[in-house]
Amino acid sequence: MANYLANQDESLKEGQVPVQAQVVATTATPVVIPIPVEREVITNDMKKAYSYSYTIKWVSGIDMFFALLYSFYNLYWLFFVFCSYAGYYGAKNFKILQLYFYFLYEVGSVIIKIALLSVMVGDNNINGYGVVMTILSIIVGIWVSELTFKLIRLMRHMTDHQLNLVRNIGYKPRAIVYI
Repeated sequence: MANYLANQDESLKEGQVPVQAQVVATTATPVVIPIPVEREVITNDMKKAYSYSYTIKWVSGIDMFFALLYSFYNLYWLFFVFCSYAGYYGAKNFKILQLYFYFLYEVGSVIIKIALLSVMVGDNNINGYGVVMTILSIIVGIWVSELTFKLIRLMRHMTDHQLNLVRNIGYKPRAIVYI
């Protein structure tokens, strides 16, 4: 410490007055710089998988909405909300286990509706509206099961890199730099 003070005194000549240095404060302004991304190859299977995923998200979301409405009437409908959410989550994040669960739920639902339709016809308790709506529900259930199965099959043939690429479609990496 004493050397520092001695050196400071030597730098001042006689008659000079020490001057305080001024510090100019500046503000940093953020600038967004897009990070260049390598061009990835998007295959037709990846496009199909994304399309199937989009459709399954919408269908399972609608199913979840109506099951939630029914759950206000009876709480056992919360199970169906959970099943529909599994389909939505699996389609959104391309998770195969949740899609298997949703596929089994849809297939089970179709089987139960077919059994219900056969009971309605067998008891000669044919209500035109009920039969038509049950048949439409069966057709939609088979269609959703087919889409889910196709998505699962496509996902099983994709590499991890392709799955990550499909999961992050629409994500644009950026770096925020403060100047």
